Amino acid sequence: MTQGNTERYGNHADASALLNVSPSTLSRLLKRDDPPPSLKIGGKRMFPLNALIAWRDSKITGRTGSVAA
Repeated sequence: MTQGNTERYGNHADASALLNVSPSTLSRLLKRDDPPPSLKIGGKRMFPLNALIAWRDSKITGRTGSVAA
């Protein structure tokens, strides 16, 4: 038996807590050119938590690995 995708998903509240922003700020981020990773499942937006952490970390560190200003 093969094991399926073990990716964990969070809702809007989980994602905003992970990013340490308010839910309204997360809604604004979703409208930008480079939004956080998400998908809609049954009309609800879900956030793959591992991808969200990677997205957050890419915003904190620049391409050279230094902290973004």
